[in-house]
Amino acid sequence: MSARGSHAIRSMPIGIKTVECDVTIRRVRACACDGHTRCNEPSHAVGRESEIPLNLPLYRIVEGRRLEGLPPPKAVFTSAIGRYFARSAYHQAASALAFDRLRRELDAYGSPGGLLERCEQARARELMHSALFAELAEQFATPVTMPARAPTECLAVRPLVDVAIDNAVEGVVRSTFGAAVARYRATHAEDPEIRRVMEIIAEDEQVHAELAHDIASWLHDATDASTSIEGILVEDSIRHAARALAQELDMDPDPSLCTQAGIPSRLDALTIWSRLSHRVWHDFAHAAAA
Repeated sequence: MSARGSHAIRSMPIGIKTVECDVTIRRVRACACDGHTRCNEPSHAVGRESEIPLNLPLYRIVEGRRLEGLPPPKAVFTSAIGRYFARSAYHQAASALAFDRLRRELDAYGSPGGLLERCEQARARELMHSALFAELAEQFATPVTMPARAPTECLAVRPLVDVAIDNAVEGVVRSTFGAAVARYRATHAEDPEIRRVMEIIAEDEQVHAELAHDIASWLHDATDASTSIEGILVEDSIRHAARALAQELDMDPDPSLCTQAGIPSRLDALTIWSRLSHRVWHDFAHAAAA
């Protein structure tokens, strides 16, 4: 096995469920005896308070590409819908950084100019999406933070097979799902301003999903995937990413996200996932190794 293939196996997503959380603080009366446990003895009620962190699972954002090594956005303690849009703004800005990295890497490997131009256009549109989500977050009185810059490890050009795996996961799987969910939200959000924003984003995310598939086709030929281990690695990454995404969707979003923002319910999200799994990812995974 080549060194590139070995590195790809080590970095391959393995489908472990992760849940993004906010941390809030609950104050409880502590016993004066030891200062950190609750005591029912009335005479000890003079004890001081202690702080206990509580992890609250959030609906995972799937629109846009993720960028490895980027820290999560700063936790804010407002409404669920305000937190959601603040995180959406952050992750869309992160996706712009991811497209910039992808463009640089494709350029380094001699990609056609058309793909490079489309990556640059996608980067600009993700920044616009970030600004739109930031405006929505502000409407719900939620402050927004943005990623300052790409992590240092993202400045180096990765082996071509790693670029192909990342595009398969973040583009073919997650961006395709994100485009479908954006279309769903554009018709289901009760808030007219949110519907307007999602109509814009849905159209762009469809373009980004198509770009991911076109990049995957070029990378398939560039890595000679049909005659090497690289095709098998990309195929496996698609299957792992699809399973991991299903695990992330296996939760009930906050009701306000479903009504106001049009976020699909657990059942609807998994239904969208199932259709894409059968109609898109299954065939694409086979083609990647063909």
